[in-house]
Amino acid sequence: MFDDLNDPDPPLADMAALNRVAKRAEQIRRRRALFIGVGAGALVVVATVATIAIVNSGDADGQLVVDVSPSSAPLDTTPGVSSTTTTTVGSTTTAPGVVPQPATTIAVETTVAVETTVVETTVVGDTTTTAAATTTTVAAATGPIVAIDANGDPVIVSLDGANSVLFDGPDPDDPPPGEGETSGVDAVAITPDRSRAYIGLCCEPVAGTLLQTTPPATATFDDTGVFGHFPSIAPGGGLLARIVYDTLVVSDLAVNELATVPEDFDIGFTYDLAWADDQHLLALRLGPGGTDLRVFTFSGSTLTVGASATIIAANVNPAQGATFAGRSAGVIYVLGINPGALTAYDSTTLTPLPDRNVAVSGAISAWIEGGVVRWVDSARQLHVGDVVVPGQYLWVR
Repeated sequence: MFDDLNDPDPPLADMAALNRVAKRAEQIRRRRALFIGVGAGALVVVATVATIAIVNSGDADGQLVVDVSPSSAPLDTTPGVSSTTTTTVGSTTTAPGVVPQPATTIAVETTVAVETTVVETTVVGDTTTTAAATTTTVAAATGPIVAIDANGDPVIVSLDGANSVLFDGPDPDDPPPGEGETSGVDAVAITPDRSRAYIGLCCEPVAGTLLQTTPPATATFDDTGVFGHFPSIAPGGGLLARIVYDTLVVSDLAVNELATVPEDFDIGFTYDLAWADDQHLLALRLGPGGTDLRVFTFSGSTLTVGASATIIAANVNPAQGATFAGRSAGVIYVLGINPGALTAYDSTTLTPLPDRNVAVSGAISAWIEGGVVRWVDSARQLHVGDVVVPGQYLWVR
C-alpha cells in the first residue's frame, strides 16, 4: 500500500478513487471542526458539574484529599501518609431504570502499588444484585505524561510547568488561511522510557503525517516521510499504531509495518486509537449509526476485527465528541458518554462496566492509568491527581 502512495509515477486515478478521496477529505474537515475546534475556544462542556474540592487536612502529615465524586458529602480527612491522594469515584449513570452504583475508592501512592476496591454489580431491568467487594492491585502511574498545549505544541509534561516541547505546532486559535487546508497536531505518543516520541499531524495531506523524534530533541519535517496520524503506543512500549487514510497500521518503533486491518474491512471515519494492552487495539469511529467503539486483536502479523458497539446513537447530539480516556486491567475508558464521568467498558467484549466509571467534572480531555487521573478542564487547566500544572492545554495522554 505505502509503495503505491510513494510511487513517483502513480497510475491515473479513476472517478471512484477520486470520489473516495473527496469523501475522506470532507470527513476529516468535519472531525477537525468537532475536535480541534474545541481547542480553538468553542468549548462546550457538560452542564452537569460535580464538585471538585481540594482541601488540606491540616494534620501533621499534611495529607491532601481530592473529592471528584458527584456528592456533596463531607471530605474524608483521616490522617495518612503525606504522599497519598484519595479519590472517590463512582457511577454517574442516570438513565431510567439504572440503579446508581456504589462508590469505588482508589488510593494512589507515588512509590507503592495502588489498592482499588471494586464492587461487582449485575443490573437486570430495575433490580440490582451486589456481590461481595473484591480488591485488586494496580501499579501506580510512573510513565511520562504527554499533552498538546494551548499553542498547539505537543509537550512532555513536567508538573512544575517546565515542559519539553516536541514540535512547534500551528496555533489552533489562529484564524484559518484564506484558502487551502491546514494541519494541526491531533495526538502525541511516547514510549514508557521516553526514548521515542511520535507526533500526528492531520490532515494535509489527507493521509496525515507522522513525525518522529528522540526527546528532548524537537521534531522537524525532515525527520519523517511516513504517512499517518493519531499515533498510539502499546503499554509494553514496543508497538505503534496509527491511522493511515482508510486503514489502521501496527508497526514496530522503527515504523516497520507489522499488520493492517483486512483489505475488505472498511474502517470508515476512525478518529481515535488506544491500546488496552499489547494485544487489543481499540478505535472510535463516526458512522451512519452514530459513534462506534471497535476492538482489534493483534497477533504478530495480523490484526483481527473483534467486537463492536454503538456508544452514541446517530440521533444524539452530545456536548462533546467521545474520546478515549484511559485504561486499567481489562477496562478501557471513554470521555463524552456520561456527563461528568469517564465511562468504563470491558476492553474485549465492550460491555459497559458502570461500577467502574470514574467521576471527573468538566473535562475536555482526560486519561486514567495506574489509578491516576489526569484531565484538562474547560478553562484549559491540566490536572494530574491533586496537582494543577502551570500553563494551558487542550489534550492529554
